[in-house]
Amino acid sequence: MVHVRQDGTGDFVDLQEGIEATAPGDTVLVGAGRYDNIQEFMFSSGIPGWVIAFVNKPNLSIIGVSPDSVRIGPADPVDNVDGRATGGIVTDAGGEGLRLESLTVENVNYGVQVKQSHVSISHCVLRSCKSAELYAGETSDLRIQDTQFDGPRGNWAALCQFVDGLTFERCEFVLALPHANFVYSMNLAAITSLVVESCVFEGFGSGVYLWGGGTATITNNEFRGWEDGIGDATSTNLGVNAIWLSEGVVADVSNNTVSQHHENSLVFKQSHITGSGNDLAPSHVHTLFSDAGRTGTITFNHNRIGRGGEHSAFVVRRDADSTAADLRFNDWGSSDVNRIWTWIRSAKDFDPEGTNGYIDPMIEPIIPSVPAQTAPVSRLKGRYRRPSMEGQ
Repeated sequence: MVHVRQDGTGDFVDLQEGIEATAPGDTVLVGAGRYDNIQEFMFSSGIPGWVIAFVNKPNLSIIGVSPDSVRIGPADPVDNVDGRATGGIVTDAGGEGLRLESLTVENVNYGVQVKQSHVSISHCVLRSCKSAELYAGETSDLRIQDTQFDGPRGNWAALCQFVDGLTFERCEFVLALPHANFVYSMNLAAITSLVVESCVFEGFGSGVYLWGGGTATITNNEFRGWEDGIGDATSTNLGVNAIWLSEGVVADVSNNTVSQHHENSLVFKQSHITGSGNDLAPSHVHTLFSDAGRTGTITFNHNRIGRGGEHSAFVVRRDADSTAADLRFNDWGSSDVNRIWTWIRSAKDFDPEGTNGYIDPMIEPIIPSVPAQTAPVSRLKGRYRRPSMEGQ
Protein backbone atom coordinates (compact mmCIF):
# COMPACT_ATOMS: atom_id res chain seq x y z
CA MET A 1 0.00 0.00 0.00
CA VAL A 2 1.28 3.44 -0.98
CA HIS A 3 0.22 6.68 0.72
CA VAL A 4 0.20 9.93 -1.28
CA ARG A 5 -0.23 13.02 0.89
CA GLN A 6 0.48 16.60 0.05
CA ASP A 7 1.37 17.48 3.63
CA GLY A 8 4.48 15.31 3.39
CA THR A 9 3.33 12.66 5.87
CA GLY A 10 2.91 9.96 3.22
CA ASP A 11 5.25 8.03 0.99
CA PHE A 12 4.90 10.51 -1.88
CA VAL A 13 3.53 13.97 -2.58
CA ASP A 14 2.99 13.53 -6.32
CA LEU A 15 0.20 11.17 -7.39
CA GLN A 16 2.01 9.80 -10.44
CA GLU A 17 5.12 9.03 -8.42
CA GLY A 18 2.98 7.06 -6.01
CA ILE A 19 1.42 5.06 -8.85
CA GLU A 20 4.83 4.29 -10.32
CA ALA A 21 6.02 2.94 -6.96
CA THR A 22 3.28 0.31 -6.82
CA ALA A 23 3.36 -3.34 -7.75
CA PRO A 24 0.45 -4.97 -9.61
CA GLY A 25 -2.53 -5.32 -7.29
CA ASP A 26 -1.42 -2.55 -4.92
CA THR A 27 -3.54 0.25 -3.45
CA VAL A 28 -2.75 3.96 -3.56
CA LEU A 29 -4.43 5.90 -0.74
CA VAL A 30 -4.69 9.57 -1.68
CA GLY A 31 -4.87 12.25 0.99
CA ALA A 32 -6.63 15.61 0.85
CA GLY A 33 -5.40 18.21 -1.59
CA ARG A 34 -5.28 19.19 -5.24
CA TYR A 35 -3.20 17.05 -7.58
CA ASP A 36 -2.63 19.08 -10.73
CA ASN A 37 0.80 18.16 -12.04
CA ILE A 38 0.10 17.60 -15.76
CA GLN A 39 2.93 15.53 -17.23
CA GLU A 40 3.82 14.41 -20.72
CA PHE A 41 3.30 10.70 -21.24
CA MET A 42 3.98 8.48 -24.24
CA PHE A 43 1.14 6.02 -24.70
CA SER A 44 1.87 2.46 -25.81
CA SER A 45 0.39 3.43 -29.18
CA GLY A 46 3.27 5.86 -29.66
CA ILE A 47 1.04 8.92 -29.33
CA PRO A 48 2.10 11.47 -26.69
CA GLY A 49 -0.34 13.02 -24.28
CA TRP A 50 -0.53 15.21 -21.20
CA VAL A 51 -2.07 13.59 -18.12
CA ILE A 52 -2.06 13.88 -14.35
CA ALA A 53 -2.12 10.15 -13.66
CA PHE A 54 -1.61 7.23 -16.02
CA VAL A 55 -1.99 3.59 -15.06
CA ASN A 56 -0.22 0.77 -16.90
CA LYS A 57 -0.13 -1.87 -14.17
CA PRO A 58 -2.93 -4.36 -13.52
CA ASN A 59 -5.42 -4.38 -10.67
CA LEU A 60 -4.43 -1.13 -8.98
CA SER A 61 -6.80 0.67 -6.61
CA ILE A 62 -6.63 4.45 -6.30
CA ILE A 63 -8.74 5.52 -3.34
CA GLY A 64 -9.19 9.03 -2.00
CA VAL A 65 -10.17 10.01 1.52
CA SER A 66 -13.31 11.67 0.10
CA PRO A 67 -14.39 13.26 -3.19
CA ASP A 68 -14.83 16.58 -1.37
CA SER A 69 -11.18 16.82 -0.40
CA VAL A 70 -9.27 14.97 -3.14
CA ARG A 71 -9.18 17.00 -6.37
CA ILE A 72 -7.41 15.63 -9.43
CA GLY A 73 -7.12 18.46 -11.92
CA PRO A 74 -6.16 22.14 -12.00
CA ALA A 75 -8.15 24.78 -10.15
CA ASP A 76 -8.95 26.43 -13.50
CA PRO A 77 -9.58 24.50 -16.73
CA VAL A 78 -6.55 23.41 -18.77
CA ASP A 79 -7.79 21.65 -21.89
CA ASN A 80 -4.64 21.52 -24.01
CA VAL A 81 -0.87 21.63 -23.58
CA ASP A 82 1.21 22.19 -26.72
CA GLY A 83 -1.88 21.50 -28.80
CA ARG A 84 -2.63 18.12 -27.21
CA ALA A 85 -5.63 17.30 -25.04
CA THR A 86 -5.15 16.90 -21.30
CA GLY A 87 -6.39 13.99 -19.22
CA GLY A 88 -7.04 13.38 -15.55
CA ILE A 89 -6.67 9.63 -15.00
CA VAL A 90 -5.86 7.52 -18.06
CA THR A 91 -5.41 3.77 -18.44
CA ASP A 92 -2.83 2.49 -20.89
CA ALA A 93 -1.74 -1.01 -21.93
CA GLY A 94 -1.47 -3.19 -18.83
CA GLY A 95 -3.86 -1.07 -16.76
CA GLU A 96 -6.76 -3.52 -16.66
CA GLY A 97 -8.61 -4.04 -13.39
CA LEU A 98 -8.24 -0.43 -12.21
CA ARG A 99 -10.45 0.63 -9.29
CA LEU A 100 -11.13 4.33 -8.67
CA GLU A 101 -12.95 5.40 -5.54
CA SER A 102 -13.76 8.63 -3.66
CA LEU A 103 -12.02 11.08 -5.99
CA THR A 104 -13.00 14.25 -7.83
CA VAL A 105 -11.56 14.63 -11.34
CA GLU A 106 -12.08 18.05 -12.88
CA ASN A 107 -11.03 20.83 -15.26
CA VAL A 108 -9.18 18.81 -17.90
CA ASN A 109 -10.17 17.81 -21.44
CA TYR A 110 -10.90 14.15 -20.66
CA GLY A 111 -11.59 13.35 -17.03
CA VAL A 112 -11.19 9.58 -16.86
CA GLN A 113 -10.15 7.73 -20.02
CA VAL A 114 -10.60 3.97 -20.07
CA LYS A 115 -9.25 1.67 -22.76
CA GLN A 116 -8.60 -1.37 -20.58
CA SER A 117 -11.01 -3.99 -19.28
CA HIS A 118 -12.49 -4.66 -15.83
CA VAL A 119 -12.37 -1.05 -14.60
CA SER A 120 -14.66 0.20 -11.82
CA ILE A 121 -15.42 3.76 -10.71
CA SER A 122 -17.40 4.39 -7.53
CA HIS A 123 -18.24 7.26 -5.19
CA CYS A 124 -16.47 9.75 -7.45
CA VAL A 125 -17.29 13.17 -8.89
CA LEU A 126 -16.37 13.85 -12.53
CA ARG A 127 -16.98 17.44 -13.52
CA SER A 128 -16.17 20.43 -15.67
CA CYS A 129 -14.28 18.53 -18.37
CA LYS A 130 -14.20 19.78 -21.94
CA SER A 131 -14.60 16.79 -24.26
CA ALA A 132 -15.91 14.13 -21.88
CA GLU A 133 -15.89 13.49 -18.17
CA LEU A 134 -15.65 9.79 -18.97
CA TYR A 135 -14.34 8.39 -22.23
CA ALA A 136 -14.37 4.64 -22.80
CA GLY A 137 -13.43 2.85 -25.98
CA GLU A 138 -12.42 -0.62 -27.12
CA THR A 139 -12.84 -2.09 -23.67
CA SER A 140 -15.06 -4.45 -21.70
CA ASP A 141 -16.61 -4.79 -18.26
CA LEU A 142 -16.72 -1.14 -17.19
CA ARG A 143 -18.83 -0.40 -14.11
CA ILE A 144 -19.66 3.05 -12.73
CA GLN A 145 -21.56 3.25 -9.44
CA ASP A 146 -22.66 6.00 -7.05
CA THR A 147 -20.84 8.64 -9.10
CA GLN A 148 -21.82 12.18 -10.05
CA PHE A 149 -21.22 13.64 -13.52
CA ASP A 150 -21.52 17.36 -13.01
CA GLY A 151 -21.47 20.08 -15.64
CA PRO A 152 -19.24 18.98 -18.52
CA ARG A 153 -18.11 21.96 -20.57
CA GLY A 154 -18.46 20.12 -23.89
CA ASN A 155 -20.73 17.65 -25.60
CA TRP A 156 -20.60 14.58 -23.39
CA ALA A 157 -20.68 13.51 -19.79
CA ALA A 158 -19.91 9.91 -20.76
CA LEU A 159 -18.78 9.11 -24.30
CA CYS A 160 -18.55 5.35 -24.73
CA GLN A 161 -17.80 3.47 -27.94
CA PHE A 162 -17.06 -0.19 -28.65
CA VAL A 163 -17.62 -1.31 -25.07
CA ASP A 164 -18.60 -4.87 -24.24
CA GLY A 165 -20.40 -4.60 -20.93
CA LEU A 166 -21.08 -1.08 -19.58
CA THR A 167 -23.01 -0.44 -16.37
CA PHE A 168 -24.14 2.77 -14.68
CA GLU A 169 -25.84 2.28 -11.31
CA ARG A 170 -27.10 4.95 -8.90
CA CYS A 171 -25.30 7.74 -10.75
CA GLU A 172 -26.35 11.36 -11.05
CA PHE A 173 -25.91 13.40 -14.23
CA VAL A 174 -26.26 17.19 -14.21
CA LEU A 175 -25.78 19.03 -17.49
CA ALA A 176 -26.32 22.70 -18.29
CA LEU A 177 -25.36 22.85 -21.97
CA PRO A 178 -28.04 22.61 -24.67
CA HIS A 179 -27.87 19.76 -27.18
CA ALA A 180 -25.24 17.87 -25.22
CA ASN A 181 -25.54 14.31 -24.00
CA PHE A 182 -25.11 12.26 -20.88
CA VAL A 183 -24.51 8.60 -21.76
CA TYR A 184 -23.70 8.57 -25.45
CA SER A 185 -22.64 6.19 -28.18
CA MET A 186 -22.97 6.88 -31.88
CA ASN A 187 -21.71 6.28 -35.41
CA LEU A 188 -22.40 2.55 -35.26
CA ALA A 189 -20.07 2.36 -32.26
CA ALA A 190 -21.97 -0.44 -30.60
CA ILE A 191 -22.10 -0.99 -26.87
CA THR A 192 -22.63 -4.73 -26.72
CA SER A 193 -24.43 -4.62 -23.38
CA LEU A 194 -25.52 -1.43 -21.60
CA VAL A 195 -27.20 -1.23 -18.19
CA VAL A 196 -28.44 2.10 -16.82
CA GLU A 197 -30.23 1.56 -13.54
CA SER A 198 -31.46 3.82 -10.72
CA CYS A 199 -29.78 6.95 -12.12
CA VAL A 200 -30.91 10.58 -12.20
CA PHE A 201 -30.51 12.77 -15.31
CA GLU A 202 -31.09 16.49 -14.99
CA GLY A 203 -30.34 19.04 -17.68
CA PHE A 204 -30.71 20.13 -21.27
CA GLY A 205 -29.21 17.19 -23.08
CA SER A 206 -30.22 13.71 -24.16
CA GLY A 207 -30.11 11.26 -21.29
CA VAL A 208 -29.22 7.90 -22.84
CA TYR A 209 -28.35 8.06 -26.54
CA LEU A 210 -27.47 4.69 -28.03
CA TRP A 211 -26.92 4.15 -31.73
CA GLY A 212 -25.48 1.21 -33.57
CA GLY A 213 -26.81 -2.03 -32.15
CA GLY A 214 -26.23 -3.90 -28.94
CA THR A 215 -28.53 -4.58 -26.03
CA ALA A 216 -29.65 -2.23 -23.28
CA THR A 217 -31.48 -2.42 -19.97
CA ILE A 218 -32.67 1.03 -18.90
CA THR A 219 -34.70 0.76 -15.72
CA ASN A 220 -35.72 2.69 -12.60
CA ASN A 221 -34.24 6.02 -13.71
CA GLU A 222 -35.52 9.58 -13.50
CA PHE A 223 -35.06 12.04 -16.37
CA ARG A 224 -35.70 15.70 -15.64
CA GLY A 225 -35.37 18.84 -17.68
CA TRP A 226 -33.19 21.57 -16.31
CA GLU A 227 -34.60 22.89 -13.02
CA ASP A 228 -37.63 20.70 -12.60
CA GLY A 229 -40.77 22.81 -12.53
CA ILE A 230 -39.54 25.34 -15.10
CA GLY A 231 -40.28 25.16 -18.78
CA ASP A 232 -43.01 25.71 -21.32
CA ALA A 233 -43.41 25.00 -25.01
CA THR A 234 -41.10 27.87 -25.96
CA SER A 235 -38.65 27.60 -23.09
CA THR A 236 -34.99 26.71 -23.48
CA ASN A 237 -35.12 24.99 -20.09
CA LEU A 238 -35.81 21.62 -21.67
CA GLY A 239 -34.11 18.31 -21.87
CA VAL A 240 -33.83 17.18 -25.48
CA ASN A 241 -34.56 13.44 -25.41
CA ALA A 242 -34.69 11.41 -22.24
CA ILE A 243 -33.87 8.19 -24.11
CA TRP A 244 -32.91 7.79 -27.77
CA LEU A 245 -32.35 4.28 -29.11
CA SER A 246 -31.74 3.60 -32.76
CA GLU A 247 -30.28 1.38 -35.47
CA GLY A 248 -30.82 -2.15 -34.23
CA VAL A 249 -30.70 -1.68 -30.46
CA VAL A 250 -32.58 -4.33 -28.47
CA ALA A 251 -33.70 -2.86 -25.15
CA ASP A 252 -35.85 -3.21 -22.06
CA VAL A 253 -37.02 0.26 -21.02
CA SER A 254 -39.05 -0.08 -17.83
CA ASN A 255 -40.02 1.72 -14.63
CA ASN A 256 -38.52 5.07 -15.66
CA THR A 257 -39.94 8.48 -14.80
CA VAL A 258 -39.67 11.29 -17.36
CA SER A 259 -40.69 14.82 -16.42
CA GLN A 260 -42.60 17.19 -18.67
CA HIS A 261 -39.53 19.26 -19.40
CA HIS A 262 -38.31 17.43 -22.49
CA GLU A 263 -38.79 17.87 -26.21
CA ASN A 264 -39.25 14.09 -26.56
CA SER A 265 -39.43 11.63 -23.71
CA LEU A 266 -38.63 8.41 -25.54
CA VAL A 267 -37.39 8.04 -29.12
CA PHE A 268 -37.18 4.57 -30.63
CA LYS A 269 -36.03 4.33 -34.25
CA GLN A 270 -35.48 1.03 -36.05
CA SER A 271 -34.92 -0.69 -32.73
CA HIS A 272 -36.58 -3.50 -30.79
CA ILE A 273 -38.09 -2.23 -27.56
CA THR A 274 -40.07 -3.72 -24.71
CA GLY A 275 -41.13 -1.67 -21.73
CA SER A 276 -43.58 -1.37 -18.86
CA GLY A 277 -44.13 0.66 -15.73
CA ASN A 278 -42.85 3.93 -17.23
CA ASP A 279 -44.38 7.23 -16.12
CA LEU A 280 -44.11 9.74 -18.98
CA ALA A 281 -45.42 13.24 -18.41
CA PRO A 282 -46.47 15.19 -21.53
CA SER A 283 -43.46 16.38 -23.48
CA HIS A 284 -43.35 19.42 -25.71
CA VAL A 285 -42.90 17.60 -29.00
CA HIS A 286 -43.66 13.90 -28.48
CA THR A 287 -43.94 11.85 -25.35
CA LEU A 288 -43.30 8.68 -27.33
CA PHE A 289 -41.71 8.77 -30.79
CA SER A 290 -41.49 5.40 -32.49
CA ASP A 291 -40.25 5.25 -36.06
CA ALA A 292 -39.68 1.58 -36.59
CA GLY A 293 -39.31 1.62 -40.35
CA ARG A 294 -39.34 -1.94 -41.64
CA THR A 295 -36.94 -3.38 -39.10
CA GLY A 296 -38.04 -2.37 -35.61
CA THR A 297 -40.64 -3.51 -33.10
CA ILE A 298 -42.12 -2.00 -29.97
CA THR A 299 -44.11 -3.70 -27.22
CA PHE A 300 -44.89 -1.00 -24.70
CA ASN A 301 -47.60 -2.01 -22.22
CA HIS A 302 -48.73 -0.92 -18.74
CA ASN A 303 -47.25 2.57 -18.89
CA ARG A 304 -48.55 6.08 -18.37
CA ILE A 305 -48.07 7.84 -21.72
CA GLY A 306 -48.59 11.57 -21.84
CA ARG A 307 -51.55 11.53 -19.48
CA GLY A 308 -53.72 13.44 -21.88
CA GLY A 309 -51.07 15.65 -23.44
CA GLU A 310 -51.65 16.99 -26.94
CA HIS A 311 -48.52 15.31 -28.30
CA SER A 312 -48.80 11.96 -26.57
CA ALA A 313 -47.30 9.81 -29.30
CA PHE A 314 -45.93 9.77 -32.81
CA VAL A 315 -45.89 6.26 -34.19
CA VAL A 316 -44.77 5.25 -37.66
CA ARG A 317 -44.57 1.62 -38.60
CA ARG A 318 -44.31 0.21 -42.10
CA ASP A 319 -44.66 -3.52 -41.99
CA ALA A 320 -47.20 -6.22 -42.70
CA ASP A 321 -47.02 -7.45 -39.10
CA SER A 322 -49.57 -5.52 -37.08
CA THR A 323 -48.13 -6.79 -33.78
CA ALA A 324 -44.90 -4.86 -34.40
CA ALA A 325 -46.31 -1.75 -32.71
CA ASP A 326 -48.09 -2.85 -29.53
CA LEU A 327 -49.21 0.02 -27.29
CA ARG A 328 -52.02 -1.80 -25.53
CA PHE A 329 -52.84 -1.70 -21.80
CA ASN A 330 -51.53 1.84 -21.31
CA ASP A 331 -52.90 4.81 -19.40
CA TRP A 332 -53.26 7.74 -21.83
CA GLY A 333 -55.10 9.98 -19.40
CA SER A 334 -58.46 9.12 -20.91
CA SER A 335 -60.58 6.06 -21.61
CA ASP A 336 -62.05 7.66 -24.75
CA VAL A 337 -60.40 5.79 -27.63
CA ASN A 338 -61.42 8.35 -30.24
CA ARG A 339 -59.93 11.12 -28.17
CA ILE A 340 -56.71 9.19 -27.69
CA TRP A 341 -56.38 8.78 -31.45
CA THR A 342 -56.47 12.56 -31.79
CA TRP A 343 -53.37 12.66 -29.62
CA ILE A 344 -51.51 10.13 -31.75
CA ARG A 345 -49.91 10.89 -35.06
CA SER A 346 -49.74 7.52 -36.72
CA ALA A 347 -50.16 5.62 -39.94
CA LYS A 348 -53.38 7.49 -40.71
CA ASP A 349 -51.33 10.66 -41.25
CA PHE A 350 -49.10 9.00 -43.82
CA ASP A 351 -51.26 6.41 -45.49
CA PRO A 352 -54.97 7.24 -45.04
CA GLU A 353 -56.01 4.77 -47.74
CA GLY A 354 -53.84 1.97 -46.39
CA THR A 355 -52.09 1.40 -49.71
CA ASN A 356 -48.43 1.96 -48.77
CA GLY A 357 -47.97 -0.57 -46.02
CA TYR A 358 -48.15 1.78 -43.03
CA ILE A 359 -50.05 0.40 -40.05
CA ASP A 360 -51.47 1.90 -36.90
CA PRO A 361 -50.24 0.74 -33.51
CA MET A 362 -52.50 -1.43 -31.41
CA ILE A 363 -53.78 0.69 -28.51
CA GLU A 364 -56.79 -1.24 -27.20
CA PRO A 365 -57.61 -2.19 -24.55
CA ILE A 366 -56.95 1.05 -22.70
CA ILE A 367 -56.12 1.01 -19.01
CA PRO A 368 -57.68 4.07 -17.35
CA SER A 369 -55.13 4.43 -14.58
CA VAL A 370 -51.69 3.00 -13.88
CA PRO A 371 -50.03 3.83 -10.55
CA ALA A 372 -47.23 6.37 -10.92
CA GLN A 373 -43.69 5.26 -10.26
CA THR A 374 -41.92 6.56 -7.21
CA ALA A 375 -39.30 9.08 -8.30
CA PRO A 376 -35.83 7.85 -7.34
CA VAL A 377 -34.27 11.30 -6.80
CA SER A 378 -34.71 11.43 -3.05
CA ARG A 379 -33.07 8.02 -2.73
CA LEU A 380 -30.11 8.97 -4.88
CA LYS A 381 -29.22 12.53 -3.93
CA GLY A 382 -25.75 12.48 -2.44
CA ARG A 383 -25.36 8.72 -2.60
CA TYR A 384 -22.23 9.11 -4.70
CA ARG A 385 -20.49 10.32 -1.56
CA ARG A 386 -19.27 7.46 0.56
CA PRO A 387 -18.27 7.96 4.23
CA SER A 388 -15.10 10.01 4.56
CA MET A 389 -11.78 8.26 5.12
CA GLU A 390 -10.18 11.48 6.34
CA GLY A 391 -7.34 10.70 8.70
CA GLN A 392 -6.94 7.08 7.64
